[in-house]
Amino acid sequence: MAREGQGAGGFRVARNLPSLLAECVRWWGMPKTFCGSFSRRTPDLVTEELVAVLSRKVSFEFKALFDIVHANLKARNCTGGGEEMLRLRSYEKLQNLVGRGMVKKTITSTGKEYKGLASLASILPIVPPVPAE
Repeated sequence: MAREGQGAGGFRVARNLPSLLAECVRWWGMPKTFCGSFSRRTPDLVTEELVAVLSRKVSFEFKALFDIVHANLKARNCTGGGEEMLRLRSYEKLQNLVGRGMVKKTITSTGKEYKGLASLASILPIVPPVPAE
């Protein structure tokens, strides 16, 4: 058992780390329930570009798909973090879309091809029309 002494300001001071952790948990307690909730965030720019390209009803291999997405993001000046990091993020986002059933992945003799399905349109942001002056 840890020996406790009087620290600066009148606080008790534990002499070893495990007892300090136990004291902190005992003093402040652990939260009993998770009070927060996850908010549904809007799609990021990489997902927007992937959806825009895959909604063309054409199958793409990942390399060709990434080249188009990278060029589009570069034109929008949104390629921060480097090309390799963007490639990893794009592949992760693409696999999330495949897992959610919005993109069909077909394995052929030449490689894997990805094609957008009808449910992919639900991700596209709704842009209100600009009134004409």
